[in-house]
Parts: sequence; structure tokens; C-alpha cells
Amino acid sequence: ASAGPLCSGCKLVVSRMTNYIDGNMDRFANMTSQIIEADVCSRLPKSIADECDVIATTKLPEIVSDAVEKFLSPEAVCSDIHLCKKTVNALALGSGLECEACTKALKWI
Repeated sequence: ASAGPLCSGCKLVVSRMTNYIDGNMDRFANMTSQIIEADVCSRLPKSIADECDVIATTKLPEIVSDAVEKFLSPEAVCSDIHLCKKTVNALALGSGLECEACTKALKWI
């Protein structure tokens, strides 16, 4: 099913999505920062909430960019949802995201 229509369609959708995110990275990173600050940092104890806010505003754009590059490859995504056969490339790039804050951020993608 690697070259089937569902696989090809999935890769096209994921590719366009990543191109959209790349083309709008500043806007997307700002939006993600606001979400992280409101939904994650605001729920943390005050002693670490301020540090979380700083990370969300200063480091999150880089984190989002890296995550898009590493975890939203069309091959990895489409093989993870079983629309394409896993390739060596997809196995290397897919999975492995353990950070809870990162996982929450990626749910918004």
C-alpha cells in the first residue's frame, strides 16, 4: 500500500500542512506560545509558571520548528496512521516525542 492512492493522498496533505506551517511559522509559533502560556504555564505552581512563560515566548518558536521538521515528515505521519508502509526513514523520524508540554503543543497542530 506504500504507493496506493490513500498513501499518496496522505503524503500530499501532510506535505501541504507542513509547508503551510513553515510559511507561517512566526504566526503559528506566536499562537502556540499563547496556547502554552494559557493552558500549560497558567496551571503550574507560581514558582515555575514564570519560567514556563519565558520558555514559551523565547524558545517555543525553535521547538515548534524542530518538531515540525522532525515529526511531521509525510512518510512518518502516514506510516504511523497506517496509510503507508513504514520505511527506514519513517522509522527514524516517527515517534520518540516524550516531553508532555511538547505533546500538548503538537495536539494543536
